[in-house]
Amino acid sequence: MLSLNILYAPLSFGGSVQQHIDATSVWFIDAFDSGDRAKVASLYTPDAGLLPPDSSIIVGRSAIEEFWQGAMDAFMKLKKLQAVEVDSRGDIAYEVGEFVLAVPGEIGTTDVHGKYIVV
Repeated sequence: MLSLNILYAPLSFGGSVQQHIDATSVWFIDAFDSGDRAKVASLYTPDAGLLPPDSSIIVGRSAIEEFWQGAMDAFMKLKKLQAVEVDSRGDIAYEVGEFVLAVPGEIGTTDVHGKYIVV
């Protein structure tokens, strides 16, 4: 399982917190599946953290960009990125969600299911 702890960089977007998160998820999937590591990394704050399984915490936008490039180089694709809980208080919001990542292997593609949190 891949666990993500992300601090998204702000995007210019009007509307509700839920609408912003939904739009950002679509943007993330598009950037990831098109292999645009810089676009994916631009969603993270400079001090964001990523918590991959069986690995140390990856801290910082450039290190996170390298991590995602490795996933893209392995031809992984995001099949699902869905918020299951969203809440906000004042100028801070969080999102808890689930994802499905298609991971190619020697005998076909395996769907890896995981959870994430965005603050």
